[in-house]
Amino acid sequence: MNKKGSLLDLVVIAVFVFAFALSSLVGWVILEKFNEQTAGEGTLSERGTNITNDLQDSYSFTFDGLIVFVLAGLIVALIVSVMLIRTHPGFLWVSLFLLVIFGVVFFVLQETWSEVTDETLFSTETNATAQFPITDYAMTNLLTILLIAGLVAVIVMYAKFGSGWS
Repeated sequence: MNKKGSLLDLVVIAVFVFAFALSSLVGWVILEKFNEQTAGEGTLSERGTNITNDLQDSYSFTFDGLIVFVLAGLIVALIVSVMLIRTHPGFLWVSLFLLVIFGVVFFVLQETWSEVTDETLFSTETNATAQFPITDYAMTNLLTILLIAGLVAVIVMYAKFGSGWS
């Protein structure tokens, strides 16, 4: 009920970032297919075509930078919320064990991203993944990024002044 922060938040961060990255990639592919379908048929006015082309140009840049902001912001929020928890150092081993279990979840999400981006629709050959280099880097290294964030959270959780029970 009075949850301030925990290592379980790492799983929420991982799933949220994965869903955000995947939806950004799907959105770009949909926009690209829309532009291809309406380019030669004359279904859109010249102004409409220019607007959708400009949107496609700015879409990948915006969402590629936004993934860094979201990931970094959520990790900082996790570390700040972990500082507010009063913990006993005896539970350090439980936290490290949970971090190992979460590592399996992070690995599954990382490999799922690799499988999705290997598909023809989202591959580098179709230019979808190439439009999101920062997102692709973050998602292919999700395990490393979140394990480091988890270790920092564990260190902050148990190394702060006065963390033991009195």
